[in-house]
Amino acid sequence: MKPVAEKRLLREVLRLIDRPVQPVWSARWFMPLAWVVFVLLAAIFYALGELVAHWLSAIGFLLLGMGYMYAYLKVAAAHAWPMLGPYVQRARIEGRLRELESSEQGSP
Repeated sequence: MKPVAEKRLLREVLRLIDRPVQPVWSARWFMPLAWVVFVLLAAIFYALGELVAHWLSAIGFLLLGMGYMYAYLKVAAAHAWPMLGPYVQRARIEGRLRELESSEQGSP
């Protein structure tokens, strides 16, 4: 992994340690609600598909699917973090960040 990408990843993990998961992502009602919204919007895009260009309808379906997958991944991460959190050690992450920054300053 490139040092820049590793530093970005380690900083993101530290941010997750400092700020716990927001309850809305880990709520049980969120995914069924997201699914209902997804189905309603898909029906709207399907109905509008006959009135607008097909490529515009296809872009709408693509964005809708990407939005649903974003919500799904956020929910999966919210459910996984409480299980992974105890195994993540803040001191080791900060030490690795210091190593990366010192090696970056040492090399021209």
